[in-house]
Amino acid sequence: MILVDTNYFIRFIENDNEKQVKIVQDLFLDGIQGIKKLTSTTPVFFEIYWLMKSFYNKQKKDLERVLKDVLDMNFINWQNGETLTEAVEIMKNTGYDLEDAYNLIYCKKNKAELATFDKKLTKNWERIKQDE
Repeated sequence: MILVDTNYFIRFIENDNEKQVKIVQDLFLDGIQGIKKLTSTTPVFFEIYWLMKSFYNKQKKDLERVLKDVLDMNFINWQNGETLTEAVEIMKNTGYDLEDAYNLIYCKKNKAELATFDKKLTKNWERIKQDE
C-alpha cells in the first residue's frame, strides 16, 4: 500500500512540474490498473483544501470542483472518504468552509452534539439533525 501525500495531488491538479506530474501520473495509472494499492488520509485532504484556497487562491466553486474531483479518484482509498464526500456537499450547499462542513457531518455520523458559538452553524446543525 502506498500513501499518497499532498504534494502529489497538488502537482497533478496544478500540472506545474512536468517531471513530477509524470511520476504522479504513472503512480495513479498503477492504482487505476490495480498494480498498486493507493490510500490517503483526512489530513492530506484538508491540506489540499488549504493550499488550493490560500496559496493558489482558488475561488469557492473551483475549490468545490477540485475537492470533488480528488474524491472521485476511486482508485485511492480515502480515510473517512464518505464523510469527506458529504462534507464537500455540505460545503457546496451552505457556503461553509470545509472544516465546519466536516464537523457537521462528523457530529451527525457519530450522534454527537455540537458546541459552538457560531449561530449560523448551530442553525444548520439543527436542520441536519432533523434530516436523520
